[in-house]
Amino acid sequence: MLRLDKLQKSFGGFHAVQGVSLDVAEGELVTLLGPSGCGKSTTLRCIAGLEDPTGGEIWLGNNCVYSGARRLNLPPEGRRIGMVFQSYALWPHMTVAENVAYPLLRQKISKSERETRAIQALEMVGLTNAKDSSPGRLSGGQQQRVALARALASQCQILLFDEPLSNLDVRLREQLRGEIRDLQRRLGITAIYVTHDQSEALAISDRIVVMNKGKIVQVDGPDALYTRPRTQFAARFLGSVNLLPATHIAGSTSDNLARYRTTSGVIASAPAHVKEHVSGEMQFGVRAELIRLLETADSLPPDFNVWPVTVQERVFLGEGMEYTLVTEDGQQLIAKVPPYVRLEPGTRAHAAIATQDCFVITD
Repeated sequence: MLRLDKLQKSFGGFHAVQGVSLDVAEGELVTLLGPSGCGKSTTLRCIAGLEDPTGGEIWLGNNCVYSGARRLNLPPEGRRIGMVFQSYALWPHMTVAENVAYPLLRQKISKSERETRAIQALEMVGLTNAKDSSPGRLSGGQQQRVALARALASQCQILLFDEPLSNLDVRLREQLRGEIRDLQRRLGITAIYVTHDQSEALAISDRIVVMNKGKIVQVDGPDALYTRPRTQFAARFLGSVNLLPATHIAGSTSDNLARYRTTSGVIASAPAHVKEHVSGEMQFGVRAELIRLLETADSLPPDFNVWPVTVQERVFLGEGMEYTLVTEDGQQLIAKVPPYVRLEPGTRAHAAIATQDCFVITD
């Protein structure tokens, strides 16, 4: 449905998007995830036709809508793309229904057809009763639903979301992201979703594209990206992770596990991957939220990696506790555990994690 081929966008000497290539299947929801300034929103705006790329190609289905080599650049209205913005972008002097129907007016669609499509789109987002209201009388969540209805009314072939939930409170974000995902699945529409919120990306995506400094770092499904990041950047950006220097123990691979020696001298195991069996130092990944913090490790099954630690600091987070731990060689570990796990600073303990929950990074 969507193909980006070596897409580039520069602003003077600043290269915002650098050779981005990506294929998105019909009916797929793909999220562009990364920090501010990584190029994700610029990439989205290039797809929409709101920014003029400086190189590469953009294809929607079998139609090339931008090609630097061929000097082809189809305007936004010729791309059949719907877009939902962070700021809602609603006109206060129009009713909700008029806001939804406005893009259809510019497409020279008849009044009766515009009204029909607007009501149908409002029904999809559960706002039919608000059709005659002013957008200013609606809550932030309702205004964003109106913006979504406006994009759907155009019967677009692809739907773009640019940080659509950033202005909403946490509870409403969680509710609306579920509604967006459910609607996208029911309609079978292709969607590109931009966010810097890792939880949002994990919750709604078929695949996640991690970006940094204008380039794609990794493309994977949420589970694969979380459990098997390929770079330190991807590992650190998605979730809370500890990366411990380690070396692979030659000839240690068995039962799909490989063994590593961390700097503290602890022998730890992780799922075996051939590319990880290289000489030299690498990073052994331990997710903070998957650590078990125990006073004694005697009751643990054998398929756990265990580090003797000392509790340095404890922070209460409401839904859990965050501990700063120090290994015997002075390495720091962060552990996020349930709130009933309470150990005082200075306590000797054990940080344990299942071998299948560990990973290794060689970059």
